[in-house]
Parts: sequence; structure tokens; C-alpha cells
Amino acid sequence: MLDDIIYQLLILFIKSIVKRFIIIDHSLQDLQGHHYECSLSVAYAAQRRGYKAIIVANKNFSSSLYPNNVKVFSVFKVDWFNNSTQSLNIIQKQLKKFIKNREDVSFIHWIKDYQEKINYQFFKLKLSQPKTRGFLEKVEGSLFRLMKWIKDDINLIKHIPFTNTLWGIFKIIWGLIRFSFKIINKVFYQIIEQLVNIKSDSFIESLSQTLNSLKITFDDHVFIHTLSIEQLEEIFYFLEKQELNNLPQYHIMLRRDIDDCLVKNAQGIGIKACLTQFYQCKLFPTKVRFYTDTPQLVDRYNSLSPIKLIEIPVPFRQKIIQEIIKKNIALELENQSLHLVYLGDARIEKGYLYLPEIVADLWNDYLITKKVELLFNLILILIREKKVF
Repeated sequence: MLDDIIYQLLILFIKSIVKRFIIIDHSLQDLQGHHYECSLSVAYAAQRRGYKAIIVANKNFSSSLYPNNVKVFSVFKVDWFNNSTQSLNIIQKQLKKFIKNREDVSFIHWIKDYQEKINYQFFKLKLSQPKTRGFLEKVEGSLFRLMKWIKDDINLIKHIPFTNTLWGIFKIIWGLIRFSFKIINKVFYQIIEQLVNIKSDSFIESLSQTLNSLKITFDDHVFIHTLSIEQLEEIFYFLEKQELNNLPQYHIMLRRDIDDCLVKNAQGIGIKACLTQFYQCKLFPTKVRFYTDTPQLVDRYNSLSPIKLIEIPVPFRQKIIQEIIKKNIALELENQSLHLVYLGDARIEKGYLYLPEIVADLWNDYLITKKVELLFNLILILIREKKVF
């Protein structure tokens, strides 16, 4: 009995001295993108350094994808865009589709659209039915003259007594009706949006709850490699309220260019003011350190505030590549072309603008001779602005 108690106390002591490295990846839902490889690679690297690695992922991250030797918690209900990742029911999906595909159904828009369709059909008939071309031109001319006569008649109405007064009253009534319909339309779509949007715990709420449940200490490390500027600001306000000496060491990676629309158009105080606040509140460098993944981004972020960023890579498990290389060597594929691959977002700071120059420089000596083969798998991210009703 005494031996069991001593053993349990020993286990608790060992656990207390093992430092933890917690990877926060709230967009980790599946194998898409860099999230899975990056989080797993960092976790394995932390383990090699003697840390207990923990990954905190999105709630949608399936347990079937959990690595065997790394603890994973599926917690977050929003991604790094602050969009809810909870699944919608059939009705909500249809409503969301209705909002996304809605069009301006005003009377004037309908008339113009109908007129364009008629003109297109006339044009199509002229090309496909040359024999009817003369008849169609006469019809078009007659319609044109008819519209002119109608406009002339409308102009004559102006000379009738009290026409201006009646027309003014009509415009006031019509304006009030249109304004009322706009208000009703706005309220209607707001109600639909409320039905579609699911109330989810925010990023910082889930983060706070997770850190509290893990009983985080000042010996632990928290690494966040993908987040928005708005979420960075949330982290600042969260840390500002904490006791500085009790905080763990935070490592935050900023991966987008400061001229990126997601950075420039971010809500809140903005990236420059946010970094300055981290510095002025003395969170940097004692408790929070910042990183990015290219020398150019380091220089750009360093120009914003006294905070100095550190360059680190976006890692992946190189063992897989090494196995492929060994396999090729074993098969003695001496005549195979060298493959140069560009994968991921088409972002300026990643150098995708230089791809045409690279192709031109390699064309004669390498590409035509098939010594080198290029593969570009670029992802163009289109940011859709939120439409105001």
C-alpha cells in the first residue's frame, strides 16, 4: 500500500517537472492546407526537446486523424477567419444559399434586364436567320419610334396645369414606398442571417477555457502559427489582464504581408498599434515573441514597431521526402528530370511574381531539354467583401 502511494506521488512529481508545448491551431479540421503538417511537425520537434506536446485543434478535427503519440484536443468552433465551423442543417444551408445568391429585384433593374434579353434575342435571330433580317430591322425601327412617341407625349404632359404639383406629390409618395420596402427588405435579410448564423464560442473564449482546463503554468509554452489580426488583438487584451509572472511563454507566428488586404482591412486597432501595445505593456519579449517565415516579412514587420520578429520556417515532416529520395536512388532513376514545385497561396512575399522570370531564364537550357520540369499549383484567395443591405 505504501509502495503504491509513493509510486503515485512519484508520477505526479515527474508530471509536474515536464514542461508542455501547446500548439494552438483552431483551423485544423482535416488534412487540407499547411495546418496538419505544421502542427504535427512542431509537436514532434517539441517532443525531441523533452516537452510534452499537445495540439488544440478545431472541434471538427476527427479523432481518426489523431497522431498516436501526441495528445490532441478538438475544441475550437471558429477558424482563423473568425467564421463559425459548426455544420448547418438543411434549412440553414438553403437560407445561406439564398442570401449568397440574392439579386437586386428592383423594378428598374428588372426592366433593364428584360430589355437586354430582348436585344440579345434580336441580335441572335439576325445572325441565325438571315432571311428575316429585314423584317427584324423594321420591327426594331418601329419599337424605337414608339418609344420616342411615348417620350414626346410625356413631355407634353408637363404643360397641363398642376402637372408639376401632381408629379411632385407622386414622387414623394413613391419615395416613401421605396424607402419602406428597403427597410422591410433590410430587416427581412437580417432575420434570415440570424437564423443562418450559429452562436459559437469566440476564439479567445475557447482559448481561455482550454488553458484553464490544462492548468497552464509559467513553465509551459504556447505556439500559435495561424491567426487573424483581430484574433491577435483579442490575445493582447486577454494577456493584458493576467498576472505577468504567471503567464506561459507565447510564440505567435504572423504569416501574411502587412499590405495583404486581410491585414490592412482588419477590424480593430490594426497590426501596427497592436504590436506597439504588446511592446508598451512589456509582454514582449518576456512573455510573447513573434515570428514570420521569410526575411522580407521580418523586415516589413520590424518597420512597424520596436518589436523584432524572428524568422522560422513553416515545417513539414521531411522524413516523407527523404523516403522518396531514397526510393529514387534505389531505383537508379538517373535520367529523370529535376522537378521544381511551387505550392500554396499566390502571395507576393512568397515570390510568385518572379515565376515568369524563372521560366524565361530556364527555358532554353533546362525546360526545352527536359532537364527541369516545373509544377505550379497556385491558390488564389479571393476576399469577398461583406455586402451591406
